[in-house]
Amino acid sequence: MKSKDLRKVVMRMTDDGISSRQIAKELRNVVKQRFTYKRRRSARQLAKSVRVSEATMRRVIQDDPHLHAYHVTIQPNIQDDHKQRRKSFAYWVRKSLRKKDHGLILFTDEKYFGMDGIYNRQNDRVYASSPQEVDGHGGIHRLSKFPKRIMVWLGACKEGLTAPIIFKPGDTLTHKNYIDIVLPHALAEGQRLLGEDFIYQQDNATPHTHKDSLT
Repeated sequence: MKSKDLRKVVMRMTDDGISSRQIAKELRNVVKQRFTYKRRRSARQLAKSVRVSEATMRRVIQDDPHLHAYHVTIQPNIQDDHKQRRKSFAYWVRKSLRKKDHGLILFTDEKYFGMDGIYNRQNDRVYASSPQEVDGHGGIHRLSKFPKRIMVWLGACKEGLTAPIIFKPGDTLTHKNYIDIVLPHALAEGQRLLGEDFIYQQDNATPHTHKDSLT
């Protein structure tokens, strides 16, 4: 049943003097049918289509179909060959590395950090009597169209963290600065934390696997 037809039915039932309990029962049936057809829906849009409040729609969804809203999970798009390579690496680690070697691994990675920071508007509220009053009490959070980013390199092992490498704003990791800056720093920090004999672990990014980086 389309939303337009549903509104006509509800209005007719109201005009015919049918009790609110019966109307609510019919509404629950319609909501159940909608979610049987498609689970990924907006409760706000569904409430708007049948002209009921969002609170009523959420209560109907939770009480009768016993459904709860969950966030969509974002996962890496890992292909079958990637999964197989990860399994092969895990088997190699279990077979080739002794238990005492596990504590000699220096894990490293790089990460971009935006200069504007991280802002979550879902957790930020301004209480005011009107929209015009909100602007004067921090109701606008401005973001740069092209924010600058800083790359940071860091290593971690069972003995602690290495000293980070903070690149200049706008710089990216290339095989050249990986060889000139990152590798000497990783060697020094690995020896400081784990001694002369340690295992350097990286994530096979392009600068890590460049022919000059591997020589």
